[in-house]
Amino acid sequence: MVHVRIRQSRRNGVRFAKEERGVILASSRIRASRSGCLLHALWMKSENDNRATEVREHLANERTLLSWVRTGLGLISFGIVVERAGTLALASGGGGGNASRFLGLVMALLGCLTLVLGTQQFLRNRRQISEGQFVSTARTYLVIVAGGLVLGSMFVIYVLFAG
Repeated sequence: MVHVRIRQSRRNGVRFAKEERGVILASSRIRASRSGCLLHALWMKSENDNRATEVREHLANERTLLSWVRTGLGLISFGIVVERAGTLALASGGGGGNASRFLGLVMALLGCLTLVLGTQQFLRNRRQISEGQFVSTARTYLVIVAGGLVLGSMFVIYVLFAG
């Protein structure tokens, strides 16, 4: 049930129907008669409201996909930097270059996995939103978090024992 507050503007004779949070839901002109003013508009929930909600859900889903893409590309880019640092360390005669190359490769692979899982989640959510039966799952997040924890642990071990 929507609680509606009515407010009349004396200046232009317009009556507004407002939701409690202050968002204008509907408005109409009022007509003067002997018995007072009659409101000519009726509040009806229409198909446009449902369509607008679905559009907002699809746009939020697209923003989430873009976040997955940014995360994946960031991991790939940082993985390339770490791998190149390992190559530079080997070329200068320093130690630990092989471990750095391995960690960089694993990070780039985690970035690729992030792109694949994010795209898969986007397509699944898109289908579910269109069908009207969206169910959120945490599986994709858990896979990426687990990969990040393994990778972070490997970096800690590398830093502690490579030097």
